[in-house]
Amino acid sequence: MTDEPPRIGVYVCDCGFNILGVVDVPEVVRYATTLDGVVVSKEYKYMCSDPGQDLIKTDVREQRLNRVVVASCTPTLHERTFRRVVSDAGLNPFLFHMVNIREGVSWVTEDRTKATEKAKALLRAGVRRVTLQEPLEARSEPVCPNVLVIGGGIAGMHAALSLANANAGAKVHLVEREPSIGGNMARFDKTFPTLDCASCILTPKMTEVKIHPNIHLHSYAEVVSVEASCSEALCARTRERPLICSLARATSAASCPNRRMVRSRFETSSSMAAMATRAETPEDWSTRSLSRAAIEISSMRCRTAPGTTTSGPPSRSTHASCAVICAASSADGG
Repeated sequence: MTDEPPRIGVYVCDCGFNILGVVDVPEVVRYATTLDGVVVSKEYKYMCSDPGQDLIKTDVREQRLNRVVVASCTPTLHERTFRRVVSDAGLNPFLFHMVNIREGVSWVTEDRTKATEKAKALLRAGVRRVTLQEPLEARSEPVCPNVLVIGGGIAGMHAALSLANANAGAKVHLVEREPSIGGNMARFDKTFPTLDCASCILTPKMTEVKIHPNIHLHSYAEVVSVEASCSEALCARTRERPLICSLARATSAASCPNRRMVRSRFETSSSMAAMATRAETPEDWSTRSLSRAAIEISSMRCRTAPGTTTSGPPSRSTHASCAVICAASSADGG
């Protein structure tokens, strides 16, 4: 079909008075007949109506049209409608082009002469474009339905829940660089403009994300690379830092030469308290404006500081990560 000389049908829609009230439609129709390859040029009040669609089908069969251009409203509304009409008439649906002269011309132009000239220019471009279009065939390809959502704030959680509920077979991977999801909203007391309780809105979503079977939460993790695999799927690599480690295997941070020293008390049991020297690191909850200990210890459990480079699930190497916390904190300015 691409080797045949173009036989183009042009149809200009009045859209009631939406287009006709501003654009000189008869003049646009007359101008279309002067364009190369155009053999039919017609005006109709509502091209999207059944009579308007039948007009296109009849001309495709009787005039042996191999291209169709419709000048009317936005393609968002009726491009699929006219592609189906062209397909029913026996043409490839991708040999159709739609020119927007309502939202793009009549609704944004007050001067009738300028609006008519603009409609002519858009129609001329549409006719030229459809001449170069080639038949295409729709096909289905297997794709990976899993989704990666970066950021566990209120927007990220809502997106993850929406995706997980919309596609039951897809897994949603939610990556949050902080130890806990919630984002900045977790720091607020009330929300604008209704002054609703921030926690009352946020906490149910946090719980739903945690228990949702289709959401895999990666907290205290960062995306380090995204690349395409041989199957054309995107592969994202993350660095996940441990949340807990064994105090028995941890090395004291007192050996760090660049640490800032503070004195603090921690409990190793209900009956014994001890004083410990520890290094400071920026505290995340206060947006890093304050400092906290590089290792937080409570009931013989500790959490590593931001910046620790050791990754992977809790294991022997994870336990040993406490030994490098002080150095990591120093690199971050601790």
